[in-house]
Amino acid sequence: MQEVSLGGVYLPAALVWAGIAFLFSTAISWTLSRTRFYALVWHRALFDVSLFVILWGVASAVAYPHRVRDPVSVRWATDPFGCCDD
Repeated sequence: MQEVSLGGVYLPAALVWAGIAFLFSTAISWTLSRTRFYALVWHRALFDVSLFVILWGVASAVAYPHRVRDPVSVRWATDPFGCCDD
């Protein structure tokens, strides 16, 4: 598990990324409400939670980029059933 030190206090990295996602989610939500976008949304609370979860995933993906190290994983990702061997 990754940790981030803020002022000598160690916090889980997931909590830091969630905080960043919350700030961006709040800013985007405010902007969407000012532009009256929420008139088109059926369930605002569900939309806001979904927006937060997506932004949290983006923040985590940017912080920890996935690196494929072995060619077997690349082959599995491109051809999982082995039906198109060259």
